[in-house]
Amino acid sequence: MHLAFSCICQAIIWDIISNLDSDYHLIHDFPLSYTIFVYFNSRVATFVAFMIASVASTRPMNDCSGILSALSWAIAVSISSTSLLYFFRVRALYMQNRYVVGFFFLLWIAVVAGCIALGIQGRNSTNLGSSPYCIADTTDSVIMVVSINIIPMINNVLSFIAATWKLMENAHVEANFKNRFKLIIFGHYLPEFSRALLKDNQIYFLSVVVNHVITVSIFYDRGGFRPNNVALVFANVAVMNLMGGRIYRNTRLGIRSFSHLQAISSPSQPVAFRATGTDNTTSEIV
Repeated sequence: MHLAFSCICQAIIWDIISNLDSDYHLIHDFPLSYTIFVYFNSRVATFVAFMIASVASTRPMNDCSGILSALSWAIAVSISSTSLLYFFRVRALYMQNRYVVGFFFLLWIAVVAGCIALGIQGRNSTNLGSSPYCIADTTDSVIMVVSINIIPMINNVLSFIAATWKLMENAHVEANFKNRFKLIIFGHYLPEFSRALLKDNQIYFLSVVVNHVITVSIFYDRGGFRPNNVALVFANVAVMNLMGGRIYRNTRLGIRSFSHLQAISSPSQPVAFRATGTDNTTSEIV
């Protein structure tokens, strides 16, 4: 388990270093906003969580309660922040439909509630057998799986469906099976920016949602709470954050890159990421 946590931590560090240029442009080229704060908060929380996990799994601890409680809350902040980035994405696509936005906001609240339960559960910890290493209380493993995998998986699946459906509306093509297939799989008949969003959506689904399903299946197939199974469950947190950060950066910087094509404001591309009020003021969505 300690090797898995160390590898995940190294992957997170590599992702941070490799995206320093993009992060610089997010801060330098755009006005500071709550969405940027949420993005960086999710990145920092994920990094801190896996640094703590690496230390807890490799160094002897006399009292595991404190460090595992800190780990649980760091994971909770990471999942909540990353899921909020996904909510921003859906809200940007459905900014004119308050019912859809309200539904996905409630889904995000469910994710937060699961994360709070995870943070509280982190206080119940013990040493791994007779060794000085830490592990969470096995009686609360169901809380961990539900909080980290099942609730976010439901949210991610519905977010993927909602985003894909909205992007499909951008295609002005005859609605038959052949055209829909090309549209969903290859992004044919879509404007350039919408096609880029669709591809990001597909990569996110394949990497995050499929990983959720596989992890939960393996977790229970191998007998539930075991140290190696725990590493698989926590790996999903890193994958969610890496993909959530990637989608946010691509969307944010993509709006700037495609502005000269009027990819947002063109009448044939109803996907909007900034809402302009009647007084010509602009409120930021993404």
